[in-house]
Amino acid sequence: MGTGTGRWAIEMAQTFPQAQVHGVDLEESRTISGKTPSTPLNYVFLKGNVLQRLPFNDETFDFVHQRLLVAGIPFARWPDVIRELLRVTKRGGWIELVEGGTSSSKEGPAIARLTSWNKALMSPAGIDIYNIHKLAPVAQQNGLNCEQRIYNVPIGTWSGRIGILAQQDLLAVFDSLTPRYQQLLGISANEVNTLRQQVIQEWDDLHYQLSVFVFCGQK
Repeated sequence: MGTGTGRWAIEMAQTFPQAQVHGVDLEESRTISGKTPSTPLNYVFLKGNVLQRLPFNDETFDFVHQRLLVAGIPFARWPDVIRELLRVTKRGGWIELVEGGTSSSKEGPAIARLTSWNKALMSPAGIDIYNIHKLAPVAQQNGLNCEQRIYNVPIGTWSGRIGILAQQDLLAVFDSLTPRYQQLLGISANEVNTLRQQVIQEWDDLHYQLSVFVFCGQK
């Protein structure tokens, strides 16, 4: 679920050629679109919305993986999401959710300001990426007996290659939201650019880390 470019699902299909792998998202990525000579025959993309009924029968899959949809799902809808993922999972099958959003580090003034901007953007839609640590009890209450693991991912050049890659990811998100900061929150281009540089500096100065939560459970 939320397959994005399809890269993860395609790599799974290549790693496990005996499996049939389905990538599901609202629309197919422009990056990996349709069948190409490098696309494994055991991979297929289907349009689907986890907030609605997915295009699969009950108990179809042995393993369901969903990640990084916290910014697209209103927090009040997570019970519906859990139940729908359980519906398409076979008895004895597994569900794995991977979500991030909560900091494991102290926040400086620039990061705190960015957090306030993001909350202002998301709150009208009921989305709260900073509450994702509460997902485990929500999953439990809706039928998924899951284990939670937390991985603290370093952000910034201070931690080498992993931190640099993670920084690139977060900056790509920041840049994609820049028009919304300006249009919906009335923040000037100069303010956005200044905060961008300040946040990058704080990531390094504070040895900033972002918590990634992995929830895994068997039906």
